[in-house]
This record gives sequence, C-alpha cells and structure tokens, in this order.
Amino acid sequence: MAKDGYVFKIPVELEDKMNELMERTGLRTKREIVAHALATFDWVLSEKVRGKSVYAAKEDSKGNVTLSELIWPFFVKVDKK
Repeated sequence: MAKDGYVFKIPVELEDKMNELMERTGLRTKREIVAHALATFDWVLSEKVRGKSVYAAKEDSKGNVTLSELIWPFFVKVDKK
C-alpha cells in the first residue's frame, strides 16, 4: 500500500479510458475519476437496494422522451429492502 492509498495495476485500455474521461470532464487526476466512479456506483446500488431503477432520458426535437434503463448483470444479486 502506498502512503496515502492503494496502487493499482490496470490494463492499458482502462488507462486510456481514464485519460479520455479526464480530458472530457476536466478532472485533473485519475484519483478524481476513480472517486466519482465509485460514488456513482454506490449511488446506483443504493437506488437498486431501495427497489428503484436508474434511467437515462433522451429528449428529441419534438419533446418526446425516450428512457433507457441502466441494467448491469450483477443487479440480480442486489438485496432490496
């Protein structure tokens, strides 16, 4: 363990994705990317535990909204309250 956290070895593809996300979001460090990813993951799981679903909404030029539910295979293992 490093002085202030963990050191991870990740595949080059994931490092490339992290660099892309840093560029797209303006986040300055991989630590920030990981922190936001974990916070989002935690929030999604918390919603699933409460029996809720998480959706992305896309509105077209006519105001019609299409919803796409976020589904991860391991959601079946999430215990609902």
